[in-house]
Amino acid sequence: MVYLARILGPLGIANFFRLMMALGLVVVSDAFWLVGATWTVIDDEKGVSGTAAIIGAGGVGIVIGAVIGGSLLAGCDALKVVRWVIFLKIPLTVLGLALVVSGVEPLWVLAAVAIVDGFLDGLLLPAINVLFPRYVDPELLVAANGIENAVRPILAQALVPLLGSLLVVVAGPVGCLFAAVPALAVAALFVARIDRAQSKIGAAHLRVFGAVSQAVRQFRTSPRLSFGLIGSLSVIFATSGPLLVVLPVALFELKGIQGAVSFAVITSVFGAAAAIGALAVAPVDVQAIGAGWLVGMWVMVCLPLCLVGLTPNFVIWLLSAGLVGLIMGASTSIWAATVQYAVPDSHLKEVSSFELFLESLIGPISVGSCGILSTFWSARTIIGISSVLPLAIVTFFIVCAVALRALRAWRSDGADH
Repeated sequence: MVYLARILGPLGIANFFRLMMALGLVVVSDAFWLVGATWTVIDDEKGVSGTAAIIGAGGVGIVIGAVIGGSLLAGCDALKVVRWVIFLKIPLTVLGLALVVSGVEPLWVLAAVAIVDGFLDGLLLPAINVLFPRYVDPELLVAANGIENAVRPILAQALVPLLGSLLVVVAGPVGCLFAAVPALAVAALFVARIDRAQSKIGAAHLRVFGAVSQAVRQFRTSPRLSFGLIGSLSVIFATSGPLLVVLPVALFELKGIQGAVSFAVITSVFGAAAAIGALAVAPVDVQAIGAGWLVGMWVMVCLPLCLVGLTPNFVIWLLSAGLVGLIMGASTSIWAATVQYAVPDSHLKEVSSFELFLESLIGPISVGSCGILSTFWSARTIIGISSVLPLAIVTFFIVCAVALRALRAWRSDGADH
């Protein structure tokens, strides 16, 4: 009971509970929209290129939002940002749905909506990240991030894709797109009830390069943060394209529109395991997590994906997805809490936006790379290769760091003599 109370403790804070409800409903809306958009373009015979275009457009929007968000919103009321973003998402989603239903070319409509929605997400996510330490005590930060990183995969990768896939089979992709609207409306009601107390962070200013420079300085001065960021980005590169683009298209080629259900089963296992991993690390003391632990966690995340490349057995694919989700859920929660604990509140918005910018930049690159490689390699080959990418990338940076330190020591010894 004590362990359970530790895990769920932050939910007893009214503002945090309302923030999580609003965020969860936004995730539900985005997930319904993504499932509907994916199968709309696949059903329209656009395949990998169409799916990659929508995901890439969303990534571009997030990159723009993250770049602006770190500087323009550094001194703004973070809660006000969250409210306005959710309010603006409602008419955007309704307009996109109306255009798709009216017969306008769906790929262009969905790509345009993805850019604008991505831009709003680029403002929303750093603002939510800033509100966490405002509402939650430091000793509960890992638990709070565990809840967030449990809510996201349960909804975005488990429950909603399953429900969305059933909607696609029963009502078509448009029915899934429509389901995104009421979720946003309820999210707006929850965020409207959040108390404004302790949500302001100084005076607003616009210094893009200054904000980026401050974020880079925070990462450079902490090996724990710098190596953690490298590991995080390598995992995003290794998973975004293969799991979001290659796998659903491969299942569609195998089973037609019914492949949506098979893909939902895999993502459900992944999401449920990620939620378990995120909640399991709630008691971890973030102060005890060093650079070595962070690097080790990120390196292990994708290794189970090699099973997908080695065998076509669907049960083994499910097992692999579960292992990846379990490790990723734990790693993501610890990493988010590490950033929130190590970075001063005055610079947390810049750092969060800079991190989101890099993550959003890497995602579309991964998607685009998979779109190109899919013309030469099979889905299993691409996913199998991606399983060792984090290990290779992190090892490369460690070797470079060790070599650079040795070179500096050698020069220092030479200067002394």
